[in-house]
Amino acid sequence: MNFLVDAKVLDGRHANNAWLQELPDPITKITWDNAAYLSPAPPRR
Repeated sequence: MNFLVDAKVLDGRHANNAWLQELPDPITKITWDNAAYLSPAPPRR
């Protein structure tokens, strides 16, 4: 599992800026939805 820095609020220092949180994600274009990212490849064993 990989955790990445959010493009809008970086490491959390801009989390209190509501204008930045309203922007869509530059990659997925998701704004205020819950999403499950699934890989098309089968899981490795």
